[in-house]
Amino acid sequence: MYGMQYKDLSMDNFTDSNQSNDHNKFKSTFYPWEDYIIGVFLILGNITAVVLNLMVLIVTLKRRKQLRYPDYYIINLAVCDIGHPLFGYPMTIISSFSHEWVLGRIGCEMYGYLGFQFGVGSMATLAVMAFVRYLTVCKPSSGMLLVWLSLGQAYSDLH
Repeated sequence: MYGMQYKDLSMDNFTDSNQSNDHNKFKSTFYPWEDYIIGVFLILGNITAVVLNLMVLIVTLKRRKQLRYPDYYIINLAVCDIGHPLFGYPMTIISSFSHEWVLGRIGCEMYGYLGFQFGVGSMATLAVMAFVRYLTVCKPSSGMLLVWLSLGQAYSDLH
């Protein structure tokens, strides 16, 4: 269409038959010192994210009797936001210090899946939190809707 050429996206192009080419595909295009800086930055961000989200979880666990329905969204957000630093960032940190993606195609797919799942979980939680705030401010008489919304979000997070 209008001079655009489409590449062949069949599954044959995604097999492991070209392992020698895969090694070159996963090489970093940055200088090694740039990869080290990125790795150090990711370690600092990772430690910060894990510590702060753990603090949120510990505080909410200690004061769980004082929590209201909307407060459970913060717990869900902390769990989603701690997931990627615990399971996804280590893959990137290892690869940054190795100056190439060392986990292969399967590791790349796992990294993408984890990033997608934790990212969508965080975005969905933030969207529900924003809607709850809207209802609280603009429609204060819709308290029962908030209860149903809380139950629906909790059910969807479990499945």
